[in-house]
Amino acid sequence: MCRSVLIILISIFSLIKGYGQFSYQWITDVPLKEYGSLLSTPWAGGLNAVQVNTMDINLDGENDLVLFERTSGAVKVFIHKSGAYYFAPEYLSFFPEVRGWVLLRDFNNDGKKDLFTSHPLGIKVYVNTSTGTNLQWRQYNGGSELLSTGLSGPVNIKLDGDDLPVIDDYDHDGDLDILNFVYLSNTLEFHKNISQDPDSLVFEKISDKWGDFEECNCGEFSFSEPCPPSGGRIDHTSSKALLILDFDGDGDKEIVISEEDCSQAFILDNTGSNTMAVFRNPSDVFPERANPAIMFTYPTVYYEDIDGDDKKDLLISPNTVNNVSRAMNFRYSLRYYKNNGTSNQPKFNLIQKNFLQDQMIDVGENSAPAFFDLDNDGDQDMLIGRFGEYTIYGRSASLYLYKNTGTTYAPAFELVTDDFLGLSEYGFFNIKPQFVDVNGDKNIDLAFTANPVNSNRPTVHYILNKAFWGFDPQNLQVESTEVSLELDENAFFFDVNKDGKAEILIGKQAGNIEVYLNNDYPKARFEKISDRFYGIDINYERAYPAIAIGDLDGNGALDMVTGTQGGKLFIYADFVETFDNPLPGEEITLTTEGNIIIAPHVHPGSVLYPTLVNLYNENKPMLAIGSGQGGVSLLRNDQAQVLPDESSIEIYPNPYGPASASLQFNTSRNIKYELITLQGQKITPLLKARVGETVSINTRDLTSGMYILRVYTSTRSINTKKIVVFN
Repeated sequence: MCRSVLIILISIFSLIKGYGQFSYQWITDVPLKEYGSLLSTPWAGGLNAVQVNTMDINLDGENDLVLFERTSGAVKVFIHKSGAYYFAPEYLSFFPEVRGWVLLRDFNNDGKKDLFTSHPLGIKVYVNTSTGTNLQWRQYNGGSELLSTGLSGPVNIKLDGDDLPVIDDYDHDGDLDILNFVYLSNTLEFHKNISQDPDSLVFEKISDKWGDFEECNCGEFSFSEPCPPSGGRIDHTSSKALLILDFDGDGDKEIVISEEDCSQAFILDNTGSNTMAVFRNPSDVFPERANPAIMFTYPTVYYEDIDGDDKKDLLISPNTVNNVSRAMNFRYSLRYYKNNGTSNQPKFNLIQKNFLQDQMIDVGENSAPAFFDLDNDGDQDMLIGRFGEYTIYGRSASLYLYKNTGTTYAPAFELVTDDFLGLSEYGFFNIKPQFVDVNGDKNIDLAFTANPVNSNRPTVHYILNKAFWGFDPQNLQVESTEVSLELDENAFFFDVNKDGKAEILIGKQAGNIEVYLNNDYPKARFEKISDRFYGIDINYERAYPAIAIGDLDGNGALDMVTGTQGGKLFIYADFVETFDNPLPGEEITLTTEGNIIIAPHVHPGSVLYPTLVNLYNENKPMLAIGSGQGGVSLLRNDQAQVLPDESSIEIYPNPYGPASASLQFNTSRNIKYELITLQGQKITPLLKARVGETVSINTRDLTSGMYILRVYTSTRSINTKKIVVFN
């Protein structure tokens, strides 16, 4: 099942339609360039804090990457081919739901890596029972936690929730042992594997002070003596991550320690042996003196061969679930140190600080995509708003502009600038853009939410567009409204009352949606009129909904999509038609071809930010999903049909009779139009209509006869329709 595109059927069972089906492809093959280079895996969705494992998933003899993304709780798979890694969502469904941490280790020596992960009481194991590339897992011991026998009998190997243990053959006897910090303490436990049966895991706790040391605080260690009390009591330090490797080539294994409240990783030399470790001489000069393992918090080290030279390399990433103080730069959060030594005596050199991230869209965190034909060339360009991080100049949030260099039917993107319109000069952070007609003149404006400098309350802003086709702000002027949000809330412009001016919907922390009415023209002034849009009530499982509205299935009725912080997408099908009797949104269910259900825990990330876009000139839009991980994922409706090249105008009724209230038409393009007589006399001024809009023309005063509807497109081509009127 190795494919660059995963076909996903998204089925939604809705009381509105009885049974409806939204069917999509998870697209990974739309070309994208940055700084002149074609990226290998641009739509992988971004990375923030990852745990790194290798595994030959497709049995081609090369190690592939299995990453556990801590901030989203999602597994991500990258297939290694021809020296590059490619995001492979088709394998995600084959991994079990995991929490906290993931280590892939072969405990029964059958050549297939098994999966160790967090259990509420310690450690849980999934046995790899795969045949070929058909990944399968069986819960070890029925899913119960691992036990270890000590002086008081078998007890669970308890870990702090954010700890990462060592699961490795520490004593060189051919099986996997476990090293972990004592729960809420600062000494090491050594659990020796004493299994006689290779398919079982039996442990004995040898020591709860293995290595004869205590970790007292960040970079502070005590040897042979307990840590001195801090404030009259022993300081039980934060969560910790561990790694063992023979760093000096003397045959025994050193230990690397990372701590949640520490910005450096430390290595301790093993001056004893593998059967009786004695750790001494802590050093922060690791893995190399010029580029030590320093990050803002919790730099955690992984030892895997990622370049296929049979020598294990080092990867370092923060083992954190969020951006503490928003001070980490998540665009550079996966370091790669190549092993230029040997397996027995490694020598590490830093290659890059953004491994994999440089081959995908990754703007840091909280990416928010928006699409519009900015340059009026007939295809959709992409803006991405980013949260930004602290620099010596303050906040650095901006808008990334990717020009669509492809065609209407075959999109391709290239980065033009990472600071569109120079918004970084305004000191904003947390920018989330949307293209919408704010003031009712049918020109599409740029609206966005952003936090002013030194404020945790985003406010709503907009830049008016002077052009009907394309984007021309002329004298750049950022208008601000009085509407403000909490830090992670989301705003969406939508014409609720159908007066031609967009209202503001706000997805709240509690999961409900507020409505702010647009009361003024041309300078918008907004007033709160409801805190339960479409009856969507408080539901913390759907916290901070990000909203997108459009006709997803091409049936002429609007649907609403919401993405949540927890990584789920909900659809409210045909919601406008049921405003008086709201129905609950249905969570999107993913399936493969043949209606084989994909595991429900598979999702594009967390803090999802959906938007609708038509990249293939089709009658059903795609979903482009931004996320807290700073990337973009694309879902394409695989039941969509290609639209004609020229604007399609449907006029009804035609011929027009006195019984008809008005002459109406729909358009498949953004157009300007006018009604004229056969002699060229203008009946109406030059007017504007947006794609999908139903246009009404008052013809009550027309005499019977033939008229011409003359239509102008963005390419300045002219189309005409004859209209016959009987009055």
